[in-house]
Parts: sequence; structure tokens; C-alpha cells
Amino acid sequence: MSEAAVTRKMNASESEFINSLLQSMPNGRRRLLKAALNTAVFWLLSMLAFGLAWLVLTWAVGLFSTLEIGLNSSYGVWIKYSGVFICAFYALSVTLKWLQEWPDHRGALLKDKAAGVVIDEHYQVAEVKRFKEPQYGGLIYFLQMSDKKVLVVYDYESQTEQGSTFTVKSSLQISRAPASGYYIKQSFSGAVVAPCATFALSIAPDLWPEPDSWCDIAWHELESRLSTS
Repeated sequence: MSEAAVTRKMNASESEFINSLLQSMPNGRRRLLKAALNTAVFWLLSMLAFGLAWLVLTWAVGLFSTLEIGLNSSYGVWIKYSGVFICAFYALSVTLKWLQEWPDHRGALLKDKAAGVVIDEHYQVAEVKRFKEPQYGGLIYFLQMSDKKVLVVYDYESQTEQGSTFTVKSSLQISRAPASGYYIKQSFSGAVVAPCATFALSIAPDLWPEPDSWCDIAWHELESRLSTS
């Protein structure tokens, strides 16, 4: 929970941010088209694998018996149509699972656009830890708030040749869209809070916490979970 939260009218730049998110997300028709394409691709690939497996099995059975299970055999038609059905079922199940794992935030964003308000959340930053990834030298900050929640902030400027101007200060305001939960912007004020140390980030990139998200790792476990050096 933030120390204070104020609901106010959305300004022009914030409205534009919501619009840009909506435009970047596929609508219902585009999602269906991608689902159909995904199904077709998986069906063709699975049919290819089925045909190859059938060919190998036909060869293997012919080595040890007189049984004919090839395409022109009495079993061929049944095997062929069974393969088509099995592969179609597999392709559909993969696509349905993919759709379930592909969240659609358009409905919530449209509610935010219609409501035209944002929530300003105010936090007090108590401590900061910083982790540096080895490949490009990018920095990831972990901010512990006064209520013990931990916010993850990526310093994208740290990977540029110009260097970074990112600074953590004691007061943080986050502007959030109420329905979708998207963070629109964040701004610091007050005294500078320097990181206690910089740790080497040694875990794989796919295990990194999401940027601008609340971290579920306890503050005292960050080093042991994210840095093995």
C-alpha cells in the first residue's frame, strides 16, 4: 500500500500514453487471425512429424513381418485420417493454451480511457540496492519502501555511451491507470538515496524481475537469489 493515493483527472500526455498502449495491442480480430495462423502452422508441422514417424514405422514393421501398414495398404486410409484428426486436435490444444497465456488488456485500458482518471501513489524510499548485468553493464535498482514493499526499476540509460543520469530520491510518485494497473510515469523528489552497494547480476535474463513491478523476493534475500558471485 502506498502512504497516500490521490485520484485525479488524466492529462493529455497520460491519455496519449493509454492510446499508444491500445494501438500497440492486437484487437479481437487480429488475435483470432494470429490464433488461426498459429493453429495452421502447428497442424502442418505435426502432420509432417506424423508422416515421418509413419514412414519409419512402416519400414520397421516390414523388416520383421509381412504386415503392410503403408499408405496404399488396407490400413492406410484409417491411419491417414486418424493422423489428420490427432494432429488437428494437438494444434488446437496448443493454440488454446497459447491464447490463455496471452493476456488481453484492451478491455481494462478502454475502461481507463473512458474514465479519464489516474491514481497518484506516493511512497517513501527507505533503502536502495543496485545490480549490474555483465553483458552490457545495465543497472537494475531495487527500492525498499517504508512499508517494506520492493519496487524494481530498470535504468535503461546505463547501457548507453552517454551514461546514466538516473537518481533515486527519498520520495516517489507513481501515476497508475486504475482499471488496467499500468504505471504511466514515476517521478522522484527529495533527498538523494544512494545505493548501499552494487552487486553482480548473475542469473539468466529470463529470470530477471519485470521492470516497474513489485518484487516478490524478500529484501534480505536479493543478493543470494540474484547474485551468485
